[in-house]
Amino acid sequence: MGKSWLQDMILDEARELVDDLTALKENPIDPTEVITPCANNVICGIAYGKRFSHQDARLRRLTELIGKNLTLTAKGQPVDFYPFLRHIPFTKFSTVLKECTKNNEEIARFLQDLVDEHRKVFRPSADAPSDYIDAFLKQQYTQRDDPTSTFTDRQLIMSIHNLFAAGTETTSTSLCWAILYLIENPKVLANVQKEIDSVLGDRQFPVLEDKEKLPYCQATITEVLRLGNLVPVAGRKTVEDVELSGFIVPKDTKIAPMIFSVHEDPVLFPEPMKFKPERFLDADGKFISKVEWLMPFGSGKRQCLGESLARMELFLFFVTLARNFTLGPLLGGAETPGHTLMRIVNAPKPFRTSFIYRS
Repeated sequence: MGKSWLQDMILDEARELVDDLTALKENPIDPTEVITPCANNVICGIAYGKRFSHQDARLRRLTELIGKNLTLTAKGQPVDFYPFLRHIPFTKFSTVLKECTKNNEEIARFLQDLVDEHRKVFRPSADAPSDYIDAFLKQQYTQRDDPTSTFTDRQLIMSIHNLFAAGTETTSTSLCWAILYLIENPKVLANVQKEIDSVLGDRQFPVLEDKEKLPYCQATITEVLRLGNLVPVAGRKTVEDVELSGFIVPKDTKIAPMIFSVHEDPVLFPEPMKFKPERFLDADGKFISKVEWLMPFGSGKRQCLGESLARMELFLFFVTLARNFTLGPLLGGAETPGHTLMRIVNAPKPFRTSFIYRS
């Protein structure tokens, strides 16, 4: 996938996002309602090679199911450590498992429809695959006589499901954090808009080439990722015996590194609970892109595979929103810091705001 192809696809979503928000005529809305379909459609483009209207009933239902399952999975996390809990009837764990399974079956049917539609027009002789499903079907065809092949329809469905689960809620929630922090820090929003106006001029939408000219915007997005702590606890397993502060952690031990303990460390980030984009700018006002102890996408060999896509989406959507809208007052239960919903991702409590169009 070339960057230009991805950029064009994201900008198509950005244009419809501006249209959706403008049509609200400044009526308050929960930002997730308009942002999540955009993120979902980007994954649709990668997996399926086609986008859906934001009003499409199937897209909205898929968005709803994925969001529900992220919440349900967080509630059922103790089952990962104590599997017997799922077998105890009339408990929340049994109920959560049943609801999650039901939702997954509906998601799988939706994705199977996409695969079936693709298979009807699939041509194994085609030179280059047009999307993920196409590429998978081509490998499946190549290995059709291999009884040990893992390129099965079930594997395809689960792979697409993972793309949606990992690539939708994360981007949507990051942008919601950004909106919330900008509402609470109007001077930051003013600085962001001043920088954008000086670079974009009359242009309504950014391109990736603008990135280096927008250091304050980059610093603001980075501060959102630090303080929002989207994935504050990461599940891992030791691959060998490890000594840590005088203790031995045996091989194959399940561990949970707490990334927020680094992001909120006052030694590494002075006044860690304050929203300060300036901490990622040097004395000349240039963006500091490499900070060793900043790890919103994890670190090491298992660092998030989707980081480059996520950063591209965050930049293009963030600048689009700030270029085209000023934010109204905060309505609802969300405040920062601390007022969050702990799901698989760390999300702000639902809130509403109005988007006031900037001519």
